[in-house]
Amino acid sequence: MSQEINNFIQIPISDLDYRKPNQEEIATLDFEYQAGMELMFWLSKSEEDTLTKDITLSNLKDAIDALNRTTEFPIADYNSVWHATFGLAIVFAEQLRQDFGWEWVYIENSSLKDVGWSLISSDKKYGINVEQIFYGRIMNNKPIDIVEFYGKIEQAVAESKVPDGSILFFKLS
Repeated sequence: MSQEINNFIQIPISDLDYRKPNQEEIATLDFEYQAGMELMFWLSKSEEDTLTKDITLSNLKDAIDALNRTTEFPIADYNSVWHATFGLAIVFAEQLRQDFGWEWVYIENSSLKDVGWSLISSDKKYGINVEQIFYGRIMNNKPIDIVEFYGKIEQAVAESKVPDGSILFFKLS
């Protein structure tokens, strides 16, 4: 049974039915990442030629703010808010993968409301549902402080107070 705690949903790890992506799915996620980067640069109007974590998070913030104001998408495959938010979420997810070594999984069934592409930590104590991370907030035109959200994830991972057998899924409040 899931339990919401601040910006987390805590569930028993045994409640997750998930699998790792196959080679074709990895190729698709890689494509979505590249398209998400292109969308991020287009929406943020960034001209950076080198990315750091701070620049990526700043560009994501600007892109998300712009996404709340636009109905035009420059990339053919991103013709809806879901596609656009998924692309930007994959860019965010890749930053988590780089910084924390989290792994892609596809959650097929769980006590969580949402299933789909997610990241989980290698110790299976933390997770984030990538498909839904930004969608609801942008659909409702709510601001997202991506830097603050990333900081909350960093802090939780540093404190590492997850009970054995549980996983905390991060969510935007």
